[in-house]
Parts: sequence; structure tokens; C-alpha cells
Amino acid sequence: MSMFASLRKELNMILKHRILFVVTCIILLIPCIYAGPFISSYWDPYAHVKDLPLVIVNHDVGTTINDEKVNIGQQLTDDLKNSDELKVLPADENAAIEGMKNNKYYMLIRVPKDFSKNAMSAFENDQKKAQLEIVPNEGYNFTGASISNSAMEKVKSELEHKITKSYTTAILEAEQKLGEGLDKLANGGNQLSDGVTSAKQGSTSLENGIEQFAKGTLKFNQGIMKLSDGTKPIDDGAKSLASGLSGLDQGMGKLADGADKLASGMKYSADKSVDLKNGVQQLVNGTSELESKVALIGKANQGGLAQVTQELDSLTSSNQNANDSSAALDKAQQDLKSSIENNNALSAEDKQKMLDQLNLLSSKYTEAIKQNGSNVKIDEVKKHLQEQVEGMGGRQAMLEKGLAQITAGQAKLLESTQKFADGQARLAAGASDLSEGIHGAKQGADQLAAGGQRLADGIDQFAAGTDKIKQASSSLLNGSEKLEQGSLKLTNGLSKLQNGSSELAEGINTADQKVNEKHSNADAAAELISDPVELQKVPFNHIAQYGPAFAPYFLSLGLYVGMFLFCSSFPLLEIRPGQSARNWFIGKLGVLLIIGTLQALILDALIILMKIHVQNIGYFILFSILASWAFTAILLFLNTALDKIGRFVSMGLLILQLTSCGGSFPLEMQSSFFQHVHGWVPMSYTVLGFKSIISMPDSPSSFLWNSCLSLLVFMIIGIVLSFAYYTHHFKKHHSKAATTTAAPNMA
Repeated sequence: MSMFASLRKELNMILKHRILFVVTCIILLIPCIYAGPFISSYWDPYAHVKDLPLVIVNHDVGTTINDEKVNIGQQLTDDLKNSDELKVLPADENAAIEGMKNNKYYMLIRVPKDFSKNAMSAFENDQKKAQLEIVPNEGYNFTGASISNSAMEKVKSELEHKITKSYTTAILEAEQKLGEGLDKLANGGNQLSDGVTSAKQGSTSLENGIEQFAKGTLKFNQGIMKLSDGTKPIDDGAKSLASGLSGLDQGMGKLADGADKLASGMKYSADKSVDLKNGVQQLVNGTSELESKVALIGKANQGGLAQVTQELDSLTSSNQNANDSSAALDKAQQDLKSSIENNNALSAEDKQKMLDQLNLLSSKYTEAIKQNGSNVKIDEVKKHLQEQVEGMGGRQAMLEKGLAQITAGQAKLLESTQKFADGQARLAAGASDLSEGIHGAKQGADQLAAGGQRLADGIDQFAAGTDKIKQASSSLLNGSEKLEQGSLKLTNGLSKLQNGSSELAEGINTADQKVNEKHSNADAAAELISDPVELQKVPFNHIAQYGPAFAPYFLSLGLYVGMFLFCSSFPLLEIRPGQSARNWFIGKLGVLLIIGTLQALILDALIILMKIHVQNIGYFILFSILASWAFTAILLFLNTALDKIGRFVSMGLLILQLTSCGGSFPLEMQSSFFQHVHGWVPMSYTVLGFKSIISMPDSPSSFLWNSCLSLLVFMIIGIVLSFAYYTHHFKKHHSKAATTTAAPNMA
């Protein structure tokens, strides 16, 4: 029997055996039954997140920001309630807990009462993060809870975005106000720069003035030194002056006493001068009477002589009084002259002036006395008259002559007496004025003495003050030098300040411009700052849904399971008569390859109908057939060589491949054991090959060809091992059959 005949008989057996045919038809759909629902359920699970019921409990009491009530928890509740992406139902605490217990909700979202307060505490001293409590119902459905967690991460990101935007808006508004302040600051900086420039100019003038002040202070200090040195002689002179003025005051006292006596004597002399004048007048009158009666002299010689003597005595008495007054005045003049000469308080020039005035007064008085000198002749006349009277006899002629002389002398005497009286009156008035002047001088001398003492005390105080000024002048000189140095530093500092203020003004203006430019659109800036990074997804092996991404995994699973079920239901070791081992093996293998091909084609049609994008349909169909054949060769060996145990081994191999092929989770996320097993199982290459055709269009084609080569190796190994077992089993079967046939013949 040929190979094709054996194959035809195996196919006819399937077609004629109704149960086997039905089972075969069902097995042909097994890959679609596995792959189709799995791919459909995994197609886009996150698109149905909005159907997962979640519950939110809001305990937030809100907070106050800038006098405005803010309740972020309530805003979050409203946003989630109205969201098109999530199904979030608000409830109170008890209802939410009860719903979680009855598996009504996949997650509980709890908003604490201080959520708003903590969320807006960034600018407060007590800063706390806002905590949003989520309670996933993981025991009810871990995947649903995980997806809800992922959704809440997105909600958390959006919430953080809103809070960040609120903060950013507040900051930008504050910076906008800062920009307004910068405008004022810029104006102030410009004014500061101008003011510093003026201050620098003033500092330069101040520096020049301080330099002149320092020079003047030096001269002042030198003058104070000289003043201090000259103050001591002045102080000594002031003390001597005070002492001299005290002596002057004493001398003026004595002078005043002498002046009083002089005035008194002069008054007495004046009074007596009047008496003298009256007496002279009487003498003149008497002389006239005498002259008229000269003729009677002889007759009345004795009586006339007595009368004349009496008159002369009266005249002598008057003259004596005048002499007494003159003597008293001379004595007072001598005392006053002695007082002036002995007064050491007066300077020599003052003494000389006062003595000159006193001598002038004395000379006038003496002149007045001399002008009245004919009074002295009275005594001579009297004596002569007596002598004449005694020698009267016969001397009538001499008497007349003498009488004529007397008359002439009396006329001169009367004139002199008049002048003397007038002089005495003037002298008395001058003496009175002199006395008053001396008393005034005495008072002036008293005041002068007191002033001299005060002058001496003042000079002492002036000397003490001069010493203090001297010390202060030294300090002032040192201070002026330091001031000059400080002024120089001030000028240098102002120069630097001028440069700095100019730079400051320029910098503030620049900052102001930048701030104003930056905040021209505060809302857009806040949006950008709160969400500064935009992920730009550049397609590379782009897959839009989970379905196409999991298709390679579920295709491999469906092909393996479909062939596993067929190998488990099809009689792989049934031998027909007349078959050789080779034909027998080819017949069985051919049926399996045909079934594997049909499974692959039906599954490929389903994938195309599900509109999963395939880069190359021809490659896809051929590779799916190759994958099915590789699984067929391996399962054929396991199910024939190990029989029933081979089925368990096949199931174990399926489980091992599902965990190590890298079809679901990345291989790097699995344990090292599965990473090492990955390269030794065929499903790793079927998954990689299907990915190269379906989900890896941008990857090199080498992944596909390497996968094809690896599957060919697995297929060849499986076929070779299966053929070896079939040959062994065929020989064993015929050997047993020959033994059984020979035994009856021998009997």
C-alpha cells in the first residue's frame, strides 16, 4: 500500500465514522473557540472601565482661600460623578461599606474632612499632603481592582494637575502683582540711580568742604594752642588789675573825703569873700568919708585915728578869714596830692592828669588870692596910718597924699575883692563839682573794682574753657582727619553704589520687562506650568488595542490546544493490514498535518474577520500553518511514545509554554527559570513570529525568519522522533502478530 493510499484510508475513516467526524469538526473550531473569545475579551478592556461601579464618600468640609470657600472634595465628587470615563456613585459611609461587602462596588474612594485644607497648605507653615483614600475590592476581582487603581492614578494625576494649576495661577497672579511692584521698583531704581549720582556730586563737594574744614580745624587748633598759651598772662594781668582796682577804689575813697573837705573850705572861703567884699566896700565908703573930712583931721585927730583903726581892724579881720580859708584849701590840696601819688592802682599817666587838674585848680585859687594881694597892704596902711597919726603934726600934706594913695588902693582893693569873691564863688562851685565828680568816680571805681574781680573770675573760667577747647580741638582735629578719610571712602562707596544702582535699575527694568512678557497670558502659563510635559507618542510597532497585542499569544494557544485535542481523540497507533511502517506513519502524519492546516486556515479567517491588522496575509497564513505543524509534530510524538502519560506531558508543556513564551507579561518580569526555559519551547517562537507579522511592523524581518527556522527544527525533531517510534512500534506489533500466528500452527 502506497503512502497516499494510507492517507486516503485515514481520511475516509474520519469521514465514515460519524462520531469521529463530528469530533474532528469540533476540534477544527477549537483554536477559534480559544483564540476568538480571548482576543475579544482582551480587545480593549480599558474602554469598559466606565462600566466598573465605584463609590465615593466625601467627608471634606472645605477651606477658605482669600476669603473664598473652597471644597476640593466636593469638586472631585462632582467631576467623578459626571465623568464619562468612570462610573463613580456618591454615597454615605454606611451605604458605601455595605455595597463593598455585597460586592456591589469594585473600589471605595474616601475623601477625608481635611482634604481641601491640606491640598491648599503649600503656602502655610503647617504643610501637609492631601490624602485620598482608595479601598479596592481585590478579593472580588483583582483585575477589576487593578484597573480601577490605574483609573484612579489617572484621576489622581488630573486632580494634582488642577491643584497645581490653582497654585500656579495664584503664583502667577502674585508674580503679576510683583511685576506691577517691579514697575514701581524700576522707577525707584532709576530715581535711586539719579539720587546716587547727585549724592556722588554732593559727596565730592562734601569731600572738598571736609578737606577745607580739616585745614581750618588745623589752623583753629593752632590758634587755640596760642590762645591757651596767651590766656595765662591775661589771667595774671586780670588778677593784678583786680588788685590795682581795689587800691584805686580805696584811693578814690580818700580822694572823695578830701574833695568834700575842699568843697566845704571853698564854700567857707566864698562866704568870707563876700564878707571881705562888703568890708572893702565899707572901707571905700569910709575912705570917701575920710577924704571929705580930712580937713577935720586935725580937730578930730584922735577920734578919727581911732575910727580909722577900728575900720582897719575890721578889714584886717576879714582878710584874716580869707587867709584862713586859703590855708585850709592848701592843706586839702596837699592831702589830695599825696593820696593820688600814693595810689598804686592808678597808672602814671592817670596820676599825672589828676595832679595837673589839681595844680590848675590850685593855681587859679592862688591867682585869685594874689589878685587880692592889696589886703596885705591894709596892715601896712594901718601901721603907716598909725605912724602918720602919731606924727600928725604938720604932716597934713602927707596925709592927703596918703589918703589919695589909700583911695586908689581901695579902688584896686574893691576891684580885686570883687574878683576874689567871684573867683571864690566859682572855686566853691568847681570844688562842689569836683566833689560830685570824685564821688561819681568813686562809684565808678567801686564798679570798676567789682568788674575787675569779675573779669579776673571770667578770665579764670576762660582759661579753664580754653583748656577744654584745646582738648576738644585736638579731638576735633583727629575727627576731621577721620572725617576726611571717611569722606574719601564715602565718595568711593558712592561711586560703587552709583555703578550698582545703575546696574540694579537696568536689571529691574529687564526683570520687569521679562515678568510682563512672561505673564501676558497667565492662564496659558498656569496650564503649561501645571502640566509642563506632553508625551509625544511616536509610533513604533504601533498597536491600538490590547486584542491585536494578545493575538499572537492566543493564536499559539488555540493552535496548540486544537491539535492536542485532536491527537487525544484520533487513533494514532491503529495499524491497518498491508501497511508498511513508513506508509503507516505518513498516513497518520498526513491526517494530522491536514487537520493542523485546516485549524490554522479557519483561525486565520477569524483573525481577518475580527479586523486585526496583519502586515502580510500570505506570511501570516503560511506561518500559522508552520506553527500548527510544529505543534502537531511534537504532540504526535508525545501522544504516541508516551501514550496516556503523553497527554499529561502535553498539558504540562502547554502550561510551561504559557508562562515562559512572553506572550502576556514581558519575559524580564518573570522568574529566571522561565527565562531560561523560554528558548527551549516552540510557543516562544510562534508568539514571536506572529508578533513580527501582526504587531511588530517596524522590527526587522529576521525575527520572523528566525522563528520559522526554529519551528522547522522543532517540527523536524518531532517528525523524526515520531517516525522512529512508529517504526519501532510497527516492528514490535508485527513481531507479536507473527508469534501469535505461529503458535496455533505449531499446535
